[in-house]
Amino acid sequence: EVLPGYPAEAAGVRAGFVLAEVNGRKVDAKTWFEEYQSAKMPVTLTFDTQAPALANNTFFNSGAKAVEDVVEEGSLDSFEAFRCSVDALPFGMQVAASPGRRPR
Repeated sequence: EVLPGYPAEAAGVRAGFVLAEVNGRKVDAKTWFEEYQSAKMPVTLTFDTQAPALANNTFFNSGAKAVEDVVEEGSLDSFEAFRCSVDALPFGMQVAASPGRRPR
């Protein structure tokens, strides 16, 4: 979720982007929060803009296929990147990361 009127929205972050890197370091559901919290400002976030929506994502219309159903193992390493800089908090985005999944 991207909060309206916050820097994340102004930077171009959109709902559905998948957080892939924090300051150039790959992150996943287990590592993203610690990596983000330990980074010094400014922080560069890299998002995957082409990951399909998860079937249980309440921010998108129903009927979406789960990532596991449409993306082959290992193919998530290749994506169209969107990068932005976080210069101050609050940035205005909520990231959800279920165990074993990539942070959204």
